[in-house]
Amino acid sequence: MYLYICIHVHMYICIFIHINIHIYLYIYIDMYEYTYTFISIAGQYLSISDSRIKKDIEDIDDTIGLEKILLVKPKTYKYIDETKGTQTVVGFIAQQIKEIIPQAVDTTKGSLSNGEEIEDFNYLNKNYIFTLNVCATQELHRIITRQQGIIDSLISRIELIENGPVS
Repeated sequence: MYLYICIHVHMYICIFIHINIHIYLYIYIDMYEYTYTFISIAGQYLSISDSRIKKDIEDIDDTIGLEKILLVKPKTYKYIDETKGTQTVVGFIAQQIKEIIPQAVDTTKGSLSNGEEIEDFNYLNKNYIFTLNVCATQELHRIITRQQGIIDSLISRIELIENGPVS
């Protein structure tokens, strides 16, 4: 087991605990005291999400979720800093997401690939996108089910017209 702690002045604290070859614990705390915690077990990432540690729980309007997801524009891109990899990445651009889902983006001090320190570096919390995508999927399912009912009704009416009344 080993412990790795990274502290960036005025920005974030990151704690990484390697328990064994299959189990890792990550804790990230930013300057706004927003904490991301997840556990990796054998390559599976588990987020802490027990209802007993939450309050003011409300449903999300699936229609709003669908409207927001339809505005998201996924992109392919490569990193300028090739130490992050040279492969084409599929993902999102934080500035674009911030226009649609502002709470999904944290803006704080950060460093660009050239080492320049900036005050408005954007960090994306993809959990917001994933959650809204579930809302959008549920709304689409309701729409499809409703439309299928209408289609079935119309098919029955057409068959009745074409075949005449059953004697």
